[in-house]
Amino acid sequence: MTTPIRFAAWIDASASAASLAMAIWLHHIAKVAVDEVVAKYGRNVDSGVYELATANWYFLPACAVLGGAAVAIFRSWAWRRAIHWLAWLLVLLPIGWLVVSEVSRGMT
Repeated sequence: MTTPIRFAAWIDASASAASLAMAIWLHHIAKVAVDEVVAKYGRNVDSGVYELATANWYFLPACAVLGGAAVAIFRSWAWRRAIHWLAWLLVLLPIGWLVVSEVSRGMT
């Protein structure tokens, strides 16, 4: 039977893999958007930029941080629990910030 901290390590590893898959998918979507615009207009200005920004500035760092947390737990590092919670804080903080900004924007 696995311990709760080992289960957290598997959750971290799974979330890291999902973040990497999402980043790869967003890079593909951005390339498709660029190819469509270049085929239609002959040049590209900013198609796919939001997808690339999301992949590069959110999902790739989330993959690295969660992967590091999983390694810390699997290797039984002394600060493994703090690293785990810090990783999830860094992953969820931008989402919380976005939700609060959207809710407050809707209220005004």
